[in-house]
Parts: sequence; structure tokens; C-alpha cells
Amino acid sequence: MNLIHTLDGQRLPPGVSHFERLVVQQIVRSTLSNLVIFEAAARTANFSRAAQELNLTQSAVSHAIRKLEDILGKKLFVRSYPNLKLTAEGEQLHHCAGQCIASTRTALQNIMTKPRAQDAILIAVSTSFARYWLLPRIPQMMSDIPDFRLWIQTVDRDVDLYEEHIDLNIVFGSDVHRQYDKKELWREKVFAVCSPDYYRKHGPFRSLVDLSKQTLIHYEERVRKRMTWDDWFTKLGVQRRSSGREVLFADYALVLEAAMAGRGIALGWSPIIDDLLSADRLCLASKRYASGPQRFALIAPKGSFTRQPFQQFCNWIDTEMNAAKGQSGLKRL
Repeated sequence: MNLIHTLDGQRLPPGVSHFERLVVQQIVRSTLSNLVIFEAAARTANFSRAAQELNLTQSAVSHAIRKLEDILGKKLFVRSYPNLKLTAEGEQLHHCAGQCIASTRTALQNIMTKPRAQDAILIAVSTSFARYWLLPRIPQMMSDIPDFRLWIQTVDRDVDLYEEHIDLNIVFGSDVHRQYDKKELWREKVFAVCSPDYYRKHGPFRSLVDLSKQTLIHYEERVRKRMTWDDWFTKLGVQRRSSGREVLFADYALVLEAAMAGRGIALGWSPIIDDLLSADRLCLASKRYASGPQRFALIAPKGSFTRQPFQQFCNWIDTEMNAAKGQSGLKRL
């Protein structure tokens, strides 16, 4: 028998008009949004318990059931005390809804628990660290440890390595992270940086006071406190007065992009800026820098650093850090 496919994958027999097919499709779409609520109400036989399970109000559950019944033109429940009873139509829909939800749950579990490639590790890093430090070194890392597999996830917030199944996280701050294994990396070292074109047009800056009168690009961290321009000048013994020509970003990658575009002078954290300086995309506006109490660190769930892929990554990052010590990487026009 020839069958006609509807948009939602269901089949209708021939002879059904185009209008009737559209009506069925609209009913299916309207029904799906309330199917989870119906399934919970049918399974618990109580609107209040269904509402509690789904974190909804009882009136919201009642409204969803009434809407379903209005769409179908059939009663799904017999309202009785103390528990609800399903009608024949309700039983039929409950059987279908239960199968749909169970299939969806199984698919989600399979997706979430699907193992990654053998020996692959998932590392979470900030967008700016990934873009300006880690990604440029991926080809070299693949050459140095060819069997190593790394998944990179960019995050600009605190993450729970256990809850989010993250193997490694390069963090920046002063947190102790007692719940994780921790490997100290770079100490906080902050420079004033700008584009070479900006430096040629506005520099050289003979003093920090001169520098403070320039257009300063500010970074305001949304998650934790970072060194500000006021902090930077204070650490170097200068009391800054606002020039009125200032730009503010909440994304550090945008801060660096604005500096490279010649929009002003930004604070640059080493090692994120090192390659940009080496490539002459940025230059130092001053030879002076400020140190702070925060630092970059590599954290992992307890016991992770004893596993081979973690050891490989730690050894590789040690090599990169040692190589950087032998290069100034910090240019000034």
C-alpha cells in the first residue's frame, strides 16, 4: 500500500487531503511540548506529584493536560480521588509517551557516556589562552608526542572537573584548588602593550605618567578579580588620573584584538602575549612590568598526573616553558 510521509516522519494513508495532513502535523507539534508533563501526570496519577517532579506549579500541569485534551478532543484522565485514572485514550497516549521518553533517555545516556578516543584527554582553557598560546603550539605538540590526543574546550568561567568530566584545566588566579591535583606554571607578569603602529604614532612614552594619558583598554573579568590599570600603575609607584579616553571589554581576547587594531594600550599577561610580541603584532609600550599574586596553573582530578597521557602533556608544557625562558619574546620598538 502506498503511504504518504508527513513532515514529522509519521505516515498517513493515501486519500488524506493536504489540509488534513497539515492539521495532523500541527496537532503533533502542539502535543509534543506537553508530552513530558502528561507522562509524569499519568505515571504518578497525581497532578501535584507531577508538578513537584518537574519543578512546576500544579496549575501549570493542569493547564498542559487541558490543552492536550482540547487539541485531541478526548478526555485523557478521569478525575477521581485520591488518584487520577487514565481513560482508554489516555492509556494509549501514555504507552506512546513512555516509549518516546525512554528512547530519548537511552540516546542521551549513550551520547554522554560514549568513550573518547583511547588516551585522549579533555582540557579546558580560556578563549584567549587557547587562541594565542595553545593553538599555535598544537602542530609542534603533535610532532613531539604523535600518539597524544587532546580535546580542547574553551571556558571563561570556573568549572567543576568532576561534574563536567574535564581531565585538565589551565586556570589563572590565586585559588588553592585543594580538591584537585595541581601543577604550578607561570607567575603573574603584566606588561603594557600596544600595536607597533600605535607606538609609532603616539610613542615613545618617556614615563609612566605619559603612558597613563594615552587611550587605555580596560579588561573587567566577570568571574574573578584581575589586575586593573589602577592596580598596575600603583604597583609601579604612579597615581593614575583618568584620561577620559578609555575602552572597556569583558572578554580578554577582545582586549588583545583591540590593542592589535591600534585602539589603545592594553594590559598584557605573559605568556598569552609572548607570541604576539614575537610576531610584531604587539609591542611593549614600556619596559616595566607589574607582578601580582595570581598565577597560571594546571589542575586535574586527584590521581590524574600519574597516568601516561597526563604525564606526556605535563612534560610537553615543561619543555615549552623552558624554551620560552631562553627567549626574551618581549619586544619594544
